[in-house]
Amino acid sequence: MVSQRRRFAAGAALVCVAALVSSILAGCSFVSEPPEPLVREAAKVASDLRKQPGVASARSDVSEGSWRHPHQRFVSLGVTLRDAGGLAGPATKAATTVDGATFAQATDVTLDVIVPGGPGLAPVSIEDSRGHRDGAGLPAAVAAADALRRLPTVAGATLSWSTASVRMAAVTAAGPTPLADTAASLRGLDGFGTGRLSAVEVDWPLGGSERSAAVEVAAEVPLDPLIATLEELSRRPDVSRIAYREQRSEDRPHLDIETGRPEAVADLLAAVVDPAADRLELPRTAFVVHAAAADRSVTGFVGLPLGAATPEPDWRAVDDPPLPAEEAAGIRSDYEAGIRAFLMETAVLGKRAGGPPPDADPTTCATADDGSVHCDLLLPLWHEPGATEEYVEARYASITAAWRRAGLSPSERALGTEIWTPGAGYSGPPGIELARLRGTTDGIRIDVSSSNVR
Repeated sequence: MVSQRRRFAAGAALVCVAALVSSILAGCSFVSEPPEPLVREAAKVASDLRKQPGVASARSDVSEGSWRHPHQRFVSLGVTLRDAGGLAGPATKAATTVDGATFAQATDVTLDVIVPGGPGLAPVSIEDSRGHRDGAGLPAAVAAADALRRLPTVAGATLSWSTASVRMAAVTAAGPTPLADTAASLRGLDGFGTGRLSAVEVDWPLGGSERSAAVEVAAEVPLDPLIATLEELSRRPDVSRIAYREQRSEDRPHLDIETGRPEAVADLLAAVVDPAADRLELPRTAFVVHAAAADRSVTGFVGLPLGAATPEPDWRAVDDPPLPAEEAAGIRSDYEAGIRAFLMETAVLGKRAGGPPPDADPTTCATADDGSVHCDLLLPLWHEPGATEEYVEARYASITAAWRRAGLSPSERALGTEIWTPGAGYSGPPGIELARLRGTTDGIRIDVSSSNVR
Protein backbone atom coordinates (compact mmCIF):
# COMPACT_ATOMS: atom_id res chain seq x y z
CA MET A 1 0.00 0.00 0.00
CA VAL A 2 1.38 3.39 -1.00
CA SER A 3 1.84 5.71 1.98
CA GLN A 4 0.05 9.06 2.15
CA ARG A 5 3.43 10.88 2.26
CA ARG A 6 4.59 9.15 -0.95
CA ARG A 7 1.30 9.95 -2.73
CA PHE A 8 1.70 13.60 -1.67
CA ALA A 9 5.29 13.74 -2.99
CA ALA A 10 4.28 12.24 -6.31
CA GLY A 11 1.37 14.64 -6.62
CA ALA A 12 3.59 17.60 -5.80
CA ALA A 13 6.11 16.52 -8.44
CA LEU A 14 3.36 16.34 -11.07
CA VAL A 15 2.15 19.81 -10.09
CA CYS A 16 5.70 21.19 -10.45
CA VAL A 17 6.12 19.58 -13.87
CA ALA A 18 2.75 20.90 -15.01
CA ALA A 19 3.64 24.39 -13.79
CA LEU A 20 6.95 24.26 -15.63
CA VAL A 21 5.33 23.14 -18.88
CA SER A 22 2.65 25.82 -18.54
CA SER A 23 5.26 28.51 -18.03
CA ILE A 24 7.13 27.41 -21.16
CA LEU A 25 3.94 27.29 -23.26
CA ALA A 26 2.97 30.71 -21.96
CA GLY A 27 6.32 32.15 -22.92
CA CYS A 28 7.35 32.73 -19.32
CA SER A 29 10.99 33.15 -18.34
CA PHE A 30 12.91 32.52 -15.15
CA VAL A 31 14.98 35.65 -15.87
CA SER A 32 13.53 38.65 -14.07
CA GLU A 33 12.50 41.82 -15.84
CA PRO A 34 14.95 44.76 -15.85
CA PRO A 35 14.40 47.20 -12.99
CA GLU A 36 11.87 49.85 -13.93
CA PRO A 37 14.03 52.81 -12.80
CA LEU A 38 16.78 51.70 -15.18
CA VAL A 39 14.31 51.33 -18.05
CA ARG A 40 12.91 54.81 -17.37
CA GLU A 41 16.37 56.36 -17.20
CA ALA A 42 17.35 54.79 -20.54
CA ALA A 43 14.10 55.99 -22.14
CA LYS A 44 14.72 59.51 -20.78
CA VAL A 45 18.22 59.59 -22.29
CA ALA A 46 16.86 58.38 -25.64
CA SER A 47 14.25 61.15 -25.51
CA ASP A 48 16.99 63.73 -24.85
CA LEU A 49 19.02 62.36 -27.75
CA ARG A 50 16.08 62.79 -30.17
CA LYS A 51 15.98 66.51 -29.39
CA GLN A 52 19.61 67.12 -30.33
CA PRO A 53 20.48 68.80 -33.64
CA GLY A 54 21.41 66.40 -36.40
CA VAL A 55 19.69 63.39 -34.80
CA ALA A 56 16.99 61.69 -36.88
CA SER A 57 15.99 59.03 -34.33
CA ALA A 58 17.08 57.43 -31.08
CA ARG A 59 16.16 54.25 -29.25
CA SER A 60 16.83 52.58 -25.90
CA ASP A 61 16.78 49.00 -24.70
CA VAL A 62 17.53 47.38 -21.35
CA SER A 63 18.21 43.66 -21.21
CA GLU A 64 19.01 41.16 -18.48
CA GLY A 65 21.98 38.79 -18.40
CA SER A 66 21.69 35.11 -19.17
CA TRP A 67 20.35 32.60 -16.68
CA ARG A 68 23.95 32.09 -15.58
CA HIS A 69 24.29 35.81 -14.79
CA PRO A 70 20.76 36.95 -13.94
CA HIS A 71 21.93 40.05 -12.06
CA GLN A 72 23.71 41.59 -15.05
CA ARG A 73 21.87 44.41 -16.82
CA PHE A 74 22.84 45.98 -20.12
CA VAL A 75 21.69 49.33 -21.47
CA SER A 76 21.82 49.82 -25.23
CA LEU A 77 21.22 53.23 -26.81
CA GLY A 78 21.12 53.89 -30.54
CA VAL A 79 21.27 57.12 -32.49
CA THR A 80 20.76 57.62 -36.23
CA LEU A 81 22.02 60.92 -37.61
CA ARG A 82 20.10 62.88 -40.23
CA ASP A 83 22.82 63.11 -42.85
CA ALA A 84 26.43 62.21 -43.64
CA GLY A 85 27.76 65.70 -43.02
CA GLY A 86 27.48 65.72 -39.25
CA LEU A 87 29.65 62.99 -37.82
CA ALA A 88 32.03 64.41 -35.21
CA GLY A 89 29.71 67.03 -33.68
CA PRO A 90 26.44 65.11 -33.25
CA ALA A 91 28.18 61.82 -32.40
CA THR A 92 30.33 63.45 -29.73
CA LYS A 93 27.36 65.33 -28.27
CA ALA A 94 25.36 62.10 -28.12
CA ALA A 95 28.23 60.35 -26.32
CA THR A 96 28.48 63.23 -23.84
CA THR A 97 24.76 62.94 -23.10
CA VAL A 98 25.03 59.20 -22.49
CA ASP A 99 28.11 59.65 -20.29
CA GLY A 100 26.21 62.19 -18.23
CA ALA A 101 23.64 59.59 -17.22
CA THR A 102 24.32 57.54 -14.10
CA PHE A 103 22.88 54.13 -15.04
CA ALA A 104 23.94 52.96 -11.58
CA GLN A 105 22.22 49.59 -11.93
CA ALA A 106 23.78 48.78 -15.34
CA THR A 107 26.61 46.32 -15.88
CA ASP A 108 27.52 48.04 -19.16
CA VAL A 109 26.20 50.82 -21.38
CA THR A 110 26.69 50.90 -25.16
CA LEU A 111 25.95 53.62 -27.66
CA ASP A 112 25.52 52.87 -31.37
CA VAL A 113 25.81 55.83 -33.73
CA ILE A 114 24.60 55.22 -37.30
CA VAL A 115 25.65 57.75 -39.91
CA PRO A 116 24.07 57.59 -43.39
CA GLY A 117 26.15 57.84 -46.54
CA GLY A 118 26.46 60.81 -48.85
CA PRO A 119 28.33 61.94 -51.96
CA GLY A 120 31.80 60.43 -51.64
CA LEU A 121 31.01 59.18 -48.14
CA ALA A 122 30.09 55.61 -47.19
CA PRO A 123 27.63 54.95 -44.33
CA VAL A 124 29.24 54.06 -41.01
CA SER A 125 28.22 52.54 -37.69
CA ILE A 126 30.16 53.28 -34.49
CA GLU A 127 29.77 51.44 -31.18
CA ASP A 128 31.00 52.94 -27.93
CA SER A 129 31.00 50.77 -24.80
CA ARG A 130 31.39 52.27 -21.34
CA GLY A 131 32.89 49.02 -20.05
CA HIS A 132 35.40 48.51 -22.88
CA ARG A 133 37.13 51.80 -23.48
CA ASP A 134 40.80 51.77 -24.39
CA GLY A 135 41.48 55.28 -23.14
CA ALA A 136 40.74 56.96 -26.49
CA GLY A 137 36.96 56.43 -26.38
CA LEU A 138 34.56 57.67 -29.02
CA PRO A 139 36.68 60.50 -30.52
CA ALA A 140 39.25 57.99 -31.81
CA ALA A 141 36.49 55.82 -33.28
CA VAL A 142 34.88 58.85 -34.96
CA ALA A 143 38.21 59.87 -36.52
CA ALA A 144 38.82 56.33 -37.79
CA ALA A 145 35.28 56.06 -39.18
CA ASP A 146 35.61 59.40 -40.95
CA ALA A 147 38.83 58.23 -42.61
CA LEU A 148 37.36 54.88 -43.69
CA ARG A 149 34.14 56.29 -45.13
CA ARG A 150 36.07 58.54 -47.55
CA LEU A 151 37.90 55.67 -49.28
CA PRO A 152 36.55 54.95 -52.78
CA THR A 153 37.07 51.21 -52.19
CA VAL A 154 34.69 51.20 -49.21
CA ALA A 155 30.89 50.89 -49.34
CA GLY A 156 30.35 50.87 -45.57
CA ALA A 157 32.29 50.78 -42.31
CA THR A 158 31.61 49.45 -38.83
CA LEU A 159 33.67 50.18 -35.71
CA SER A 160 33.02 48.44 -32.42
CA TRP A 161 35.02 48.77 -29.22
CA SER A 162 37.30 45.93 -30.37
CA THR A 163 37.19 45.68 -34.18
CA ALA A 164 36.97 47.69 -37.39
CA SER A 165 35.55 46.34 -40.62
CA VAL A 166 34.64 47.66 -44.07
CA ARG A 167 32.40 46.38 -46.80
CA MET A 168 34.13 46.50 -50.16
CA ALA A 169 32.60 48.76 -52.81
CA ALA A 170 30.88 46.86 -55.63
CA VAL A 171 33.00 48.51 -58.33
CA THR A 172 36.15 47.44 -56.46
CA ALA A 173 34.88 43.90 -55.93
CA ALA A 174 34.22 43.59 -59.66
CA GLY A 175 37.76 44.68 -60.57
CA PRO A 176 40.75 42.43 -61.31
CA THR A 177 42.54 43.08 -57.98
CA PRO A 178 39.84 43.87 -55.41
CA LEU A 179 41.73 42.91 -52.25
CA ALA A 180 45.02 44.48 -53.36
CA ASP A 181 43.25 47.75 -54.18
CA THR A 182 41.40 47.87 -50.87
CA ALA A 183 44.50 46.95 -48.87
CA ALA A 184 46.50 49.67 -50.62
CA SER A 185 43.86 52.30 -49.84
CA LEU A 186 43.73 51.25 -46.17
CA ARG A 187 47.51 51.23 -45.79
CA GLY A 188 47.63 54.71 -47.29
CA LEU A 189 45.64 56.18 -44.40
CA ASP A 190 47.46 58.29 -41.82
CA GLY A 191 47.88 56.27 -38.66
CA PHE A 192 46.95 52.94 -40.22
CA GLY A 193 48.38 50.08 -38.19
CA THR A 194 47.79 51.81 -34.83
CA GLY A 195 44.90 52.46 -32.46
CA ARG A 196 41.44 51.93 -33.94
CA LEU A 197 43.06 51.27 -37.33
CA SER A 198 45.56 48.67 -36.13
CA ALA A 199 43.81 46.16 -38.41
CA VAL A 200 40.66 46.39 -40.55
CA GLU A 201 38.59 43.46 -41.75
CA VAL A 202 37.65 43.67 -45.44
CA ASP A 203 34.39 41.88 -46.35
CA TRP A 204 33.14 41.20 -49.85
CA PRO A 205 30.79 38.68 -51.51
CA LEU A 206 32.19 36.03 -53.83
CA GLY A 207 28.94 35.63 -55.76
CA GLY A 208 25.82 33.97 -54.38
CA SER A 209 24.39 34.29 -50.89
CA GLU A 210 26.54 31.53 -49.38
CA ARG A 211 29.96 32.58 -50.69
CA SER A 212 31.93 35.28 -48.87
CA ALA A 213 35.39 36.50 -47.95
CA ALA A 214 36.64 38.31 -44.83
CA VAL A 215 40.31 39.28 -44.78
CA GLU A 216 41.85 41.25 -41.94
CA VAL A 217 44.33 43.76 -43.37
CA ALA A 218 47.11 45.03 -41.10
CA ALA A 219 50.18 47.13 -41.79
CA GLU A 220 52.43 44.10 -42.30
CA VAL A 221 50.13 41.25 -43.32
CA PRO A 222 48.92 39.77 -45.55
CA LEU A 223 51.81 40.24 -47.98
CA ASP A 224 51.27 40.83 -51.70
CA PRO A 225 51.91 37.20 -52.81
CA LEU A 226 49.25 35.89 -50.42
CA ILE A 227 46.85 38.70 -51.38
CA ALA A 228 47.20 37.69 -55.04
CA THR A 229 46.54 34.05 -54.12
CA LEU A 230 43.44 34.95 -52.11
CA GLU A 231 42.14 36.95 -55.08
CA GLU A 232 42.73 33.93 -57.30
CA LEU A 233 40.85 31.70 -54.87
CA SER A 234 37.99 34.20 -54.63
CA ARG A 235 37.31 33.70 -58.34
CA ARG A 236 37.17 29.90 -58.12
CA PRO A 237 33.63 28.48 -58.00
CA ASP A 238 34.73 25.64 -55.70
CA VAL A 239 35.73 28.11 -52.95
CA SER A 240 32.77 29.14 -50.77
CA ARG A 241 34.46 30.95 -47.87
CA ILE A 242 37.75 32.74 -47.15
CA ALA A 243 38.61 34.01 -43.66
CA TYR A 244 42.00 35.49 -42.77
CA ARG A 245 42.96 36.88 -39.33
CA GLU A 246 46.14 38.66 -38.27
CA GLN A 247 45.85 37.25 -34.70
CA ARG A 248 48.51 39.60 -33.34
CA SER A 249 47.62 38.66 -29.77
CA GLU A 250 48.13 34.97 -30.55
CA ASP A 251 50.93 33.05 -32.23
CA ARG A 252 50.58 33.76 -35.97
CA PRO A 253 48.13 34.76 -38.76
CA HIS A 254 45.49 32.17 -39.59
CA LEU A 255 43.71 31.40 -42.87
CA ASP A 256 40.52 29.31 -43.10
CA ILE A 257 39.20 28.27 -46.51
CA GLU A 258 36.10 26.24 -47.32
CA THR A 259 36.22 24.51 -50.69
CA GLY A 260 35.16 21.41 -52.52
CA ARG A 261 38.82 20.69 -53.34
CA PRO A 262 40.79 20.94 -50.08
CA GLU A 263 43.87 19.08 -51.31
CA ALA A 264 44.27 21.22 -54.44
CA VAL A 265 43.87 24.50 -52.54
CA ALA A 266 46.32 23.35 -49.84
CA ASP A 267 48.91 22.58 -52.53
CA LEU A 268 48.42 26.07 -53.94
CA LEU A 269 48.96 27.71 -50.53
CA ALA A 270 52.05 25.62 -49.84
CA ALA A 271 53.60 26.97 -53.04
CA VAL A 272 53.01 30.66 -52.22
CA VAL A 273 56.22 32.66 -51.79
CA ASP A 274 56.54 34.32 -48.36
CA PRO A 275 59.75 36.35 -48.44
CA ALA A 276 59.31 37.98 -45.01
CA ALA A 277 58.81 34.58 -43.36
CA ASP A 278 61.79 33.21 -45.28
CA ARG A 279 63.90 36.00 -43.75
CA LEU A 280 62.39 35.24 -40.30
CA GLU A 281 60.99 38.79 -40.15
CA LEU A 282 57.31 37.83 -39.84
CA PRO A 283 55.48 34.66 -38.75
CA ARG A 284 54.19 32.31 -41.41
CA THR A 285 50.45 32.08 -41.86
CA ALA A 286 48.91 28.84 -40.65
CA PHE A 287 46.02 27.52 -42.75
CA VAL A 288 43.25 24.98 -42.63
CA VAL A 289 41.45 24.06 -45.85
CA HIS A 290 38.31 21.99 -45.50
CA ALA A 291 35.18 20.84 -47.28
CA ALA A 292 31.79 22.26 -46.36
CA ALA A 293 30.84 19.03 -44.58
CA ALA A 294 34.11 19.19 -42.59
CA ASP A 295 34.78 15.57 -43.47
CA ARG A 296 38.03 16.45 -45.26
CA SER A 297 40.60 19.00 -44.14
CA VAL A 298 44.26 19.82 -44.74
CA THR A 299 46.42 21.95 -42.46
CA GLY A 300 49.75 23.57 -43.08
CA PHE A 301 51.73 26.79 -43.36
CA VAL A 302 51.78 29.18 -46.31
CA GLY A 303 54.98 28.72 -48.31
CA LEU A 304 56.05 25.44 -46.68
CA PRO A 305 55.57 21.82 -47.83
CA LEU A 306 52.59 20.05 -46.32
CA GLY A 307 53.54 18.28 -43.11
CA ALA A 308 56.27 20.78 -42.20
CA ALA A 309 56.95 21.41 -38.51
CA THR A 310 55.72 24.61 -36.84
CA PRO A 311 58.10 27.33 -38.03
CA GLU A 312 59.68 30.25 -36.22
CA PRO A 313 59.14 33.08 -35.52
CA ASP A 314 55.74 33.71 -33.96
CA TRP A 315 54.25 37.13 -33.22
CA ARG A 316 55.77 37.23 -29.74
CA ALA A 317 59.27 36.74 -31.13
CA VAL A 318 58.63 39.47 -33.74
CA ASP A 319 57.09 42.02 -31.38
CA ASP A 320 59.30 41.25 -28.40
CA PRO A 321 62.51 39.67 -29.68
CA PRO A 322 64.74 37.97 -27.12
CA LEU A 323 67.52 40.08 -25.67
CA PRO A 324 71.16 39.05 -25.96
CA ALA A 325 71.85 36.54 -23.19
CA GLU A 326 74.33 38.80 -21.37
CA GLU A 327 71.94 41.77 -21.41
CA ALA A 328 69.00 39.65 -20.19
CA ALA A 329 71.11 38.22 -17.35
CA GLY A 330 72.11 41.74 -16.29
CA ILE A 331 68.48 42.92 -16.18
CA ARG A 332 67.42 39.85 -14.18
CA SER A 333 70.28 40.47 -11.76
CA ASP A 334 69.15 44.08 -11.25
CA TYR A 335 65.55 42.91 -10.75
CA GLU A 336 66.61 40.34 -8.17
CA ALA A 337 68.70 42.89 -6.25
CA GLY A 338 65.79 45.33 -6.20
CA ILE A 339 63.32 42.67 -5.03
CA ARG A 340 65.71 41.47 -2.32
CA ALA A 341 66.06 45.04 -1.03
CA PHE A 342 62.27 45.46 -1.15
CA LEU A 343 61.77 42.27 0.87
CA MET A 344 64.49 43.21 3.36
CA GLU A 345 62.61 46.45 4.04
CA THR A 346 59.44 44.41 4.42
CA ALA A 347 61.21 42.08 6.84
CA VAL A 348 62.22 45.04 9.00
CA LEU A 349 58.60 46.21 9.09
CA GLY A 350 57.59 42.70 10.13
CA LYS A 351 59.85 42.71 13.19
CA ARG A 352 58.85 43.84 16.64
CA ALA A 353 59.94 47.40 17.41
CA GLY A 354 63.23 47.23 19.30
CA GLY A 355 63.55 43.52 18.53
CA PRO A 356 66.54 41.80 16.93
CA PRO A 357 67.25 42.74 13.27
CA PRO A 358 66.16 40.31 10.52
CA ASP A 359 68.54 37.82 9.03
CA ALA A 360 71.13 39.26 6.65
CA ASP A 361 69.15 37.88 3.68
CA PRO A 362 65.92 36.05 4.57
CA THR A 363 64.93 35.82 0.91
CA THR A 364 65.14 32.96 -1.59
CA CYS A 365 65.02 33.76 -5.32
CA ALA A 366 64.80 31.75 -8.54
CA THR A 367 64.46 32.45 -12.26
CA ALA A 368 61.48 30.88 -14.03
CA ASP A 369 61.47 29.44 -17.56
CA ASP A 370 59.87 32.62 -18.91
CA GLY A 371 62.77 34.74 -17.61
CA SER A 372 60.93 36.27 -14.66
CA VAL A 373 62.50 36.48 -11.19
CA HIS A 374 60.57 35.06 -8.24
CA CYS A 375 61.58 35.75 -4.61
CA ASP A 376 59.81 34.75 -1.41
CA LEU A 377 60.06 35.70 2.24
CA LEU A 378 58.58 34.06 5.33
CA LEU A 379 58.01 36.14 8.45
CA PRO A 380 57.49 33.57 11.26
CA LEU A 381 55.61 36.03 13.44
CA TRP A 382 53.69 33.38 15.36
CA HIS A 383 56.96 31.88 16.60
CA GLU A 384 58.16 35.12 18.19
CA PRO A 385 57.95 35.29 22.00
CA GLY A 386 54.68 36.72 23.18
CA ALA A 387 53.14 36.85 19.68
CA THR A 388 49.41 37.61 19.69
CA GLU A 389 46.80 38.07 17.00
CA GLU A 390 46.91 41.82 17.57
CA TYR A 391 50.69 41.80 17.13
CA VAL A 392 50.53 39.90 13.82
CA GLU A 393 47.75 42.18 12.55
CA ALA A 394 49.81 45.25 13.48
CA ARG A 395 52.83 43.96 11.56
CA TYR A 396 50.56 43.20 8.57
CA ALA A 397 49.13 46.74 8.71
CA SER A 398 52.64 48.21 8.88
CA ILE A 399 53.73 46.24 5.79
CA THR A 400 50.69 47.09 3.67
CA ALA A 401 50.85 50.77 4.63
CA ALA A 402 54.46 50.93 3.40
CA TRP A 403 53.46 49.14 0.19
CA ARG A 404 50.73 51.67 -0.44
CA ARG A 405 53.18 54.53 0.06
CA ALA A 406 55.43 52.88 -2.56
CA GLY A 407 52.55 52.87 -5.06
CA LEU A 408 51.43 49.25 -4.75
CA SER A 409 47.74 48.50 -4.43
CA PRO A 410 45.70 45.31 -3.88
CA SER A 411 44.18 44.11 -7.13
CA GLU A 412 42.78 40.71 -6.20
CA ARG A 413 42.05 38.55 -3.16
CA ALA A 414 41.35 34.82 -3.24
CA LEU A 415 41.76 31.89 -0.84
CA GLY A 416 43.52 33.94 1.80
CA THR A 417 46.01 35.50 -0.63
CA GLU A 418 46.19 39.19 -1.56
CA ILE A 419 47.77 40.17 -4.88
CA TRP A 420 49.34 43.63 -5.02
CA THR A 421 50.42 45.34 -8.25
CA PRO A 422 52.22 48.61 -9.08
CA GLY A 423 50.01 51.59 -9.91
CA ALA A 424 50.63 54.88 -11.72
CA GLY A 425 52.54 56.38 -8.79
CA TYR A 426 54.74 53.37 -8.13
CA SER A 427 58.14 54.31 -6.70
CA GLY A 428 59.55 50.94 -5.65
CA PRO A 429 62.26 48.82 -7.29
CA PRO A 430 62.00 48.39 -11.09
CA GLY A 431 60.69 45.17 -12.54
CA ILE A 432 58.20 44.20 -9.84
CA GLU A 433 55.06 42.91 -11.54
CA LEU A 434 53.11 41.59 -8.56
CA ALA A 435 53.47 40.70 -4.89
CA ARG A 436 51.45 38.03 -3.12
CA LEU A 437 50.81 38.30 0.60
CA ARG A 438 49.13 35.56 2.61
CA GLY A 439 48.79 34.42 6.18
CA THR A 440 50.12 31.01 7.24
CA THR A 441 50.31 28.99 10.45
CA ASP A 442 53.82 30.41 10.88
CA GLY A 443 53.08 34.06 10.15
CA ILE A 444 53.10 35.95 6.84
CA ARG A 445 54.53 34.67 3.55
CA ILE A 446 55.36 37.11 0.74
CA ASP A 447 56.13 36.18 -2.88
CA VAL A 448 57.28 38.81 -5.36
CA SER A 449 57.57 38.29 -9.13
CA SER A 450 59.24 40.44 -11.77
CA SER A 451 58.20 40.97 -15.36
CA ASN A 452 59.55 38.54 -17.96
CA VAL A 453 63.08 39.03 -19.28
CA ARG A 454 63.91 36.93 -22.33
